[in-house]
Amino acid sequence: MPVYPYKGGDGAAISSNLDETIQKTSIAIQKKPNSKWVDDCYLLIGKSYYLKGEYGSATEAFQYIIKNYSNNIRRSYDRQSQEKMRRLKEEERKATAKEKAEAREELLRQQQEEREERAKERKDAQKTKEKEREDKAKEREKNTKEKTKEREKSLKEREKERKETAKQREKDRKEKAKERERERKQREKDRKKGIKTPPKPKTEDTNITPKKDPRAEKEAAAAEKAKQEKEEAEKAEQLKKEKEAEEIEKAAKEKEEAEKKAKEEANNAEPESAALGSIVDKKNGTEREYKGDGWLNHKLSKYEAMLWLARNYMDNGQKSESQAVLDAIDKDKRFPKRLKGQLLTLKAHHFLAQNKYAEAKTTLQEAVKSTSKRNGRARLHYIIAQLEEQEGNYPVAVKHYRKVLKSRPSFDMEFHAELNTIKNKLQGGMVSPDRALALLEKMANDGKNADVADQIYFEMSEIAAANGNDALAAQYLEKSAAKGGKDPKQKALAYLRLAHLNYDKEKYTPAAAYYDSSMVALPKTHKDYTTAQTRAEVLGGLVKSLHTIELQDSLQRIAKMPKGERDRYIDELIAQLQYEARKRAEEQQFLEEQAAQNTNNNNSSGQFYFYNEAAKGMGYNEFMTKWGNRPLIDNWRLTSKLSGASGINDADTTNNTNNRENLIARAETLTHDDILSQLPLTPQALAKSDSLIIGAFYNVGSIYHNSLSNDPKAIDALETLLRRFPNSEYDLPARYMLYGMYQSAGESAKADVHKNYILNNHPNSVYAKMLLDPQYAEKAALLGSELEQYYETTYQLHLKGEHETVLQRATAADSLFSPNTLRPKFDLLRAFAIGKTKDKNAYVSALQTIVLQYPGDVVKAKAQEILSYLESAGIQAANTAATGAAAAKFKYEPNVRHYVMIIPDGEISQMPALTKAVSDFNQSNFSTDQLKTNQMLLDPEHQIVLIKEFSNSTKALFYNDAITPQAGTLGNGMGLKILVISKTNFSQFFKDKDVAAYEQFFGENYK
Repeated sequence: MPVYPYKGGDGAAISSNLDETIQKTSIAIQKKPNSKWVDDCYLLIGKSYYLKGEYGSATEAFQYIIKNYSNNIRRSYDRQSQEKMRRLKEEERKATAKEKAEAREELLRQQQEEREERAKERKDAQKTKEKEREDKAKEREKNTKEKTKEREKSLKEREKERKETAKQREKDRKEKAKERERERKQREKDRKKGIKTPPKPKTEDTNITPKKDPRAEKEAAAAEKAKQEKEEAEKAEQLKKEKEAEEIEKAAKEKEEAEKKAKEEANNAEPESAALGSIVDKKNGTEREYKGDGWLNHKLSKYEAMLWLARNYMDNGQKSESQAVLDAIDKDKRFPKRLKGQLLTLKAHHFLAQNKYAEAKTTLQEAVKSTSKRNGRARLHYIIAQLEEQEGNYPVAVKHYRKVLKSRPSFDMEFHAELNTIKNKLQGGMVSPDRALALLEKMANDGKNADVADQIYFEMSEIAAANGNDALAAQYLEKSAAKGGKDPKQKALAYLRLAHLNYDKEKYTPAAAYYDSSMVALPKTHKDYTTAQTRAEVLGGLVKSLHTIELQDSLQRIAKMPKGERDRYIDELIAQLQYEARKRAEEQQFLEEQAAQNTNNNNSSGQFYFYNEAAKGMGYNEFMTKWGNRPLIDNWRLTSKLSGASGINDADTTNNTNNRENLIARAETLTHDDILSQLPLTPQALAKSDSLIIGAFYNVGSIYHNSLSNDPKAIDALETLLRRFPNSEYDLPARYMLYGMYQSAGESAKADVHKNYILNNHPNSVYAKMLLDPQYAEKAALLGSELEQYYETTYQLHLKGEHETVLQRATAADSLFSPNTLRPKFDLLRAFAIGKTKDKNAYVSALQTIVLQYPGDVVKAKAQEILSYLESAGIQAANTAATGAAAAKFKYEPNVRHYVMIIPDGEISQMPALTKAVSDFNQSNFSTDQLKTNQMLLDPEHQIVLIKEFSNSTKALFYNDAITPQAGTLGNGMGLKILVISKTNFSQFFKDKDVAAYEQFFGENYK
């Protein structure tokens, strides 16, 4: 704890109040320049400057007091002197009036220039608007002419078709008449011959052209009506923009008038600079001494000003000047006894700044005896206790902490004194660890310590860890993080300690989540910040790969179920999700009804917040509007991270808690096909899933070996890879890595197994050369000098078409260079080599792996571009038709409920920030609409933000027009697609998740 509760500059946050103090004190000095309290006014000015951090001005004020007010003598004035003073004041008033007049003229000139500039801007804006209106009118006229031509052409075609139909009908009629005449003659012949001809069955005449359907004319009329409505909407929009421009101009005028008024008030105020340059120095009068009498005895401010001057020098880094002032005080025999405590405290502050702890402790002990105020003594005892604790004098430290507690200090000082008392008793052997934990538990259960319970549990964890009980320490740390006190850094420290504990026990999944959470509020100056940041990145990659293995294994397990069993499993899952969705909806409705009821029944607005049901109800609604429906669990953000690493278990086909929450959120529209589409049911999907597992296993082994130095786990991962997927693309690098780890562990027999495999089956590979020549890797590094040169060589081989060599070099890069910072580029070269040496499926699989593994790297775009080309080659026309057919599934229903979808192109990790930004936008601009913002899963790699709901398409489009200009700010660099969608179409959209199809439908119907 520092000697003083505040230092120079701590008042910067309230500088406006301090400025007002300086101004009012200056006025008091001018009005009563011969008052006995004038030196106190100057002292107040100096303190204000010190608190603002303006050390130079503070120095001037304190020095002015020391120089001019070293005694109680003030000047009084006879009539002649008073007349002279009146003249001086009149001259000063005239000078001030002249300055004000000049300032007003300058202000008027500036205002005139600003008005002219604004008038010019308005004129330019008006011209721009007129040009835009003319352009729109021309465009509408052009569209009208084109549509008129199209209608005339259509009418001509229909007339031509009608004539051809009539001609064909007449021709058919004549042919039928001839046919009937032939039949009649044939029957007449048969009758004469005595042959009875059976009647001919009636046949449907397929050549008769159906009558014209009047629907075409209705559609043409509807199109004309829609056109008129659109033109009217454009006119209304133009009127709206003109009205907004008028409102902006009106607001500018009001602002101009307010600024003018504020400047006039500032000109009429008394100048602050008059404080230190008082007219007292210009007057002559009779001196007389003010004698102290009564309880308002005047005390000279000189010595207090000297103390503040020394402190001002100290905080400004002028230690020699501060020491000179202290020496001057020591030599002054008139220094008052009442300020001795302050002097000793200042000297102790001076010693502590120079790390002279022994002198500081002695001086503080003397200061305690000369300090009368109880709070001042408590602070001094606390600092002495800290010094004693630093020297290991724990019993003495406990003695001083007890004196702090007896002084009835502030809550913070009392809490830390009580906490440090227990710590020092434990360190001094005065209590056992169990007794210390019991005392701290009692403190934590005390209601007054509710806001600082996190600090108590953190100290308890330190005690448990010091006694080797890591499990108990983890429990206390979890309690500390769950309490969440006033200081977010305390929670970060708890997460950091939990991360260290789990990391040391090789529990990497929870450790990754705790490191990630600790980085939110951990100060960058913390000694473990760099370590935590590095481990968070390394473990994040490890957990992602482990999760990929678990997820793909679970999906494959479900896909391999018999169809009947799989269908039952999926149906049960959907039923369970729908049940959970209904339960949550019921709970939410109950809470809202309860809040509304309490708001109506409870009119007591002056109660404590949690006793005031009306306030609680409003707070609940605000939370739901801003944050959405959060799960009712402690540390939901951390819980989501921990669950996210577990993959799919036996009762869930989702990949993490967040995905399950999204499934629950859309359970009412969830279908059997939605779940089924995620399963690898085709050979291509299964091959893709296997490719992801293979890459993940190799990543796990590499991270365990290179980043975590945990060879047993690395060996287990790589041996599993070789056992499950023999002859994969990572076969050679995995065996080479296993060879090195077995050699280091002294298991030569196992090392030789992998060595012999490489030499016998791939004698010309890079790995074989490294096995035969231990210096090969070093030589290769020297030849390339650096990783960039090695990559450049590999790239040149790619250009020359030496694809086998490129494949070997790209795969060997991880072993030659650690860390391999160019791994994404090497993997892309490896994919190119696979495309030249293997079939198309292997090429596509390699490119898809790059897209999934490096979502934030530039190689993703290149891989995606090639994949798009491969997928579109030869079937582009079919794809276009398919998109159009898919778009036809949607229905345009403008008068039903609508949502707004925001589809980003960034990673899932960026979604919380986007969701919060959208919620903040809604709270600021659409708070009365009570919009809800939900984050939902689109596919395993993408999510969407859903804003709901709007009563019709007009309101949804209005919201869309308002948020679209903010897309760049909200997305923070991500590209955002913002689409309006009806509630019915949203259900259809989530069945196939065809963004392109709906985007086409949106463009055709909503724009």
